[in-house]
Amino acid sequence: MGLELEFKYALTGPGQLEELLQELEKAFGPWEAVEMETVYYDTPDQALAARHWTLRVRQENGRPVLTVKTPGPGRARGEWELPGGGLADLSKLQTLGAPWEVTSLQPDQLLPRCGARFRRLRLLACLPDAVAELALDQGVLTGGGRDLPFWELEAERKGGSGEALAQWCRSLSEAWHLQEETRSKFARAASLIKT
Repeated sequence: MGLELEFKYALTGPGQLEELLQELEKAFGPWEAVEMETVYYDTPDQALAARHWTLRVRQENGRPVLTVKTPGPGRARGEWELPGGGLADLSKLQTLGAPWEVTSLQPDQLLPRCGARFRRLRLLACLPDAVAELALDQGVLTGGGRDLPFWELEAERKGGSGEALAQWCRSLSEAWHLQEETRSKFARAASLIKT
């Protein structure tokens, strides 16, 4: 299983995002821009959501990436990705270790549920005892015919110590008065359907 360890913080708006962008660029170098468009899928009876599993197809600068995520220990999540993949490629994720209950689904058994459109600015940060991808996201979550704007900072471990990354994130959070975002983009987009 691929384990993802990520810390996520809600930002107050584009002003705070711009300030963080400048500060983090000074420390770690230039950002790379990626245009993201995500569609989250589930079965008609929402069997994946009932297990807290996420199935998405995301376009990253026009290139598809198929992803399955499952709950993991603590802050970690199971994550399996197939660059270039779409729903017809679900079975290929099984060879990477994704759960059979997802990889055995056929495209005609799935419905689009909600989504997200956003611009991601990302860079690789070499921290003391950890390497992390930092991402500043700005866009909208979509669901139930509604849009919800969002701005957030993500820090995902790419190497090194998870505790070192956690400590760095705590320090950044305290210095910038950041509010931790405990819900995924999928959970927030899906909540638009219910309200």
